[in-house]
Amino acid sequence: IVKIKYTLSFHFRLIIKLMHPYPESSIQEKSSHESLEAISH
Repeated sequence: IVKIKYTLSFHFRLIIKLMHPYPESSIQEKSSHESLEAISH
């Protein structure tokens, strides 16, 4: 389960980086990762 969660978060980061290649993408990365963890739990 942990491996799947990390894979999902990795793909989320990759997609966000491709969609938003800007400094603010790091903020969106963090929020997406947190929301993803909330869904996983």
